[in-house]
Parts: sequence; structure tokens; C-alpha cells
Amino acid sequence: MMTTEIRLCVPLTTVGLRREEDVEDLGGADVHVSVRMLERGPASIESHVDEVLAVPDLLRIGMEAQAQGVDAMIVDCMGDPGVEAARELLDIPVFGPAQVAMHIAGMLGHRFCVVTVLERLHPLIEDLARRYGVDSIMARPRSVEIPVLEIDNDPDQLVGSFIQKAAAAVRDDEVDVIVFGCTGFYGMTEKIEQGLADMGLAGVPVIDPIPVSVEVVAGLLRQGICHSKHGFQTPPQKDRPGFELGN
Repeated sequence: MMTTEIRLCVPLTTVGLRREEDVEDLGGADVHVSVRMLERGPASIESHVDEVLAVPDLLRIGMEAQAQGVDAMIVDCMGDPGVEAARELLDIPVFGPAQVAMHIAGMLGHRFCVVTVLERLHPLIEDLARRYGVDSIMARPRSVEIPVLEIDNDPDQLVGSFIQKAAAAVRDDEVDVIVFGCTGFYGMTEKIEQGLADMGLAGVPVIDPIPVSVEVVAGLLRQGICHSKHGFQTPPQKDRPGFELGN
């Protein structure tokens, strides 16, 4: 049986935020998910500045993956930094979890809410929703006010805060689907859904973007579908001092 490899590019430099063993069971027996962190870039992504600083090394990781015969790449951040640039540069499929999760949310309900880490990220999420054409079905974002680098400090506090924010979105904003607004929330789905059920809100789907993205990408690979190279054309060759794109 041939194995498909999906490269999970973590656009951060903080070691340990995503380990390969965390995601080794995703995608099924015929899918291997490998993980690469940035060598240069931000410790976490919580601003446009962080996103921009992550992109150069993210593109290097993408070129490395393609040269190694990796089948596809997913950018492990809900800001989808560098996804469009990587689609131009690479011939292998490149996906961002925010785009995948938002469109899946639109298929599962009438209105969704993204619950993220910090309020300062709400405009970034709203910008993505407009770009992806789902802003009309996305309620205002909510946030737990816990920075990315503190997500693992108090798991019970994180889950409790998330459940409260998600419940408020369902009750006050007529939301029927919840989306994790940070891929660092990975693995919390069952606890959040149970917490909502305990509050009388059973049946609200909670989307964990990385597992969903892996499944979507694996399915598209089986069908031989890639992003459009007509829409994301290879960039022209020119001098780019300090940057080697390999084209």
C-alpha cells in the first residue's frame, strides 16, 4: 500500500507546540503526517507582523517538501499565513486550515463562530472570512484571552473559558457551528462538545481545523485534485536579493 505524505508546516519557532506524535494517527493508515517548524520567524502568530515574518521560512519548508516528494502541505496556523504565496511557488497542493474549516462550517450549519485566543485577532479572522466569501454566515469572533504560548499552562481554565464563549455565541448570536480559532486548541473537540451538551446545547458541531484539513487534503489527493495553477501562477523569475526561491 502506497503512503501519502502530508507536510504540516508549523509557522513558529517555539519547539514543542506541535509534535509529530500528536498528529501521527491523522488521515488513515495510508497517510503519514510529517511536521516541520520554522528555523527563523516568530515564536507565535498573534499579529500581521508575525504572519509576515513567518512567510520566508515557510516558503523554504514548502520548497523542501516538494523536493523531497511530499504530496501536499498544510500551514498549521488559523491565520493561513503564506498559503497563497506557497500555492504560487509550489506544484504540490497547499492548504490553510482557516479556509478549510470555515467552508466546512458553512456546510454543517447556517451560521458559525470562530473562537480564538485573543481579541486582537478578531480583525484578522474577519478579513479571512471576507476573503473566503463566508463573512455573511460568520458571527463575530469570540476569544478566551489566553496567548498562544500560554495555552498549555492551565488546560482546565482554557476549556472552561472556551465553553463559556462558545455557549454565548450559540445563545446570543444564533450560531450552530463552532470553529477553533487557533490550531493550538488541537484535541479539545470532545471536551468542548460535552461542555456545550452539559449546558443544554447538545448537537453543536465543533471543528478542530487540523484533523479536518488533513482529512480534506488526503481526500483531494486521492482524487488527484490540486489548487489551480491558473489561479496561482508561478511567480516570474527576477532578482530577489536575500531570498532564494529556486525558480
